[in-house]
Amino acid sequence: MSLSGSQRAGRLDEARQQLRDYNDEYRAQAAELEQGDVPFIPAWTPATSVPSYSRRTATRVDAAARLHHALLGGTRQSYELAILQRLGGSWPCFFESARINRRHTVFAAEYLAQAGFDQFLDLGSGLPYHFAMRDGRRSYGKVEHVHEAVARLQPDAPVVYVDISPIAVAFLRSSMDDDDNCAYVHGDVRHIQTLLASDQVAGHLDLTRPVAVLAHDVLSWMTLIEARDTARGLRDSLPPGSALSITHPTDDLGQPMSMLTPPCEEADVVYQPRPRGHIEALLGDWPLLPPGLVPTGAWSPRHKGTEAPGDRSGAFAAIAVKPAS
Repeated sequence: MSLSGSQRAGRLDEARQQLRDYNDEYRAQAAELEQGDVPFIPAWTPATSVPSYSRRTATRVDAAARLHHALLGGTRQSYELAILQRLGGSWPCFFESARINRRHTVFAAEYLAQAGFDQFLDLGSGLPYHFAMRDGRRSYGKVEHVHEAVARLQPDAPVVYVDISPIAVAFLRSSMDDDDNCAYVHGDVRHIQTLLASDQVAGHLDLTRPVAVLAHDVLSWMTLIEARDTARGLRDSLPPGSALSITHPTDDLGQPMSMLTPPCEEADVVYQPRPRGHIEALLGDWPLLPPGLVPTGAWSPRHKGTEAPGDRSGAFAAIAVKPAS
C-alpha cells in the first residue's frame, strides 16, 4: 500500500527527530566524558585486549568512527572540527570519499549475499548511520547497514559488527533494530586471530565455512606493519572460499588524502593512505573478483560515482576470495 504525501512527510519528520535525539545523546556523552578522566567501563567483555578509554584516550580510540561519522554529515565535536578545518580547501574530497565508501559497503554486501555468502563480519563498523544529517537535513540519503542489505537475499545470515570504540559499540547495541542475527563486538582488529577465536565472533559465525569479511577504510588506521599483520592473519585464519572486501584510501587517484595524516598524527592517531602496490599486497595471492582493484566509486555499476573521475573516490576497492587448499 503506497503512502500518502502527508504520511511520507510524517515519517520523514519522525526520522529527523530521531536523528536529532541521537545527536543530542552523542553530544551529551562526549561532554560528560570530557569533564573528567574517569575510565569508561563497558557493560560487556571485549573480545580482545583493547586500549583503556578515558578523557585522555577517547579521541585516539574513537578517531576513525568519529571522523567517518562527521564526514557522513553526523555530529561534529571540537575534535572533528579541528581536524576538518586543517584540511582547508581539500575537505570536499574527504566528504565525497566517505559517502562513496559508505555506499560501496552496501553494494559489496549485496553482491556477496547474492553470490551465496550467508555469514558476514564487518570490521571497523563505526557509529550507526541510518540517516546521516546535519541540523535535520538529509545529507546523502538513506544508506542501509550491512545486515539490512544482506537480509533481502540471505534473511537468516548472521552479521557480526566489530569496532575498537566502546562508544560506537554502545550506540550500535542501543540504537540498531533488535535482530537476533546481529552481534555487536568490542574488539581491536589488530588482534585479528584472537578476535576470530573469541566467543563473541566464533559463537555467531561458523568459521569452518566461508565467511564474507568487510574491512572498509580500516587498514589505513594502522601502521603498515600492523595492516600487513592484520591482513595476513585474516588470510591465514579464514576458511577456503571466504571473501575479503577492502577499501583503502590512496593518493594515487589525484586527491591529497594524506593531508589528513598530519592533523591525525598531532592527535596521536595513525592514518596512512597507501599506494596501489601496498594495497594489492594486503590481499596476498588471493584471486580478485571482477573488476579487480579499482577506485571505490567504479567498483559497482550501480554506484553514482562509476562514471565520475576516479579521484572522487580517493580510495581503491577490491574483493578477494581464498582459494581451495
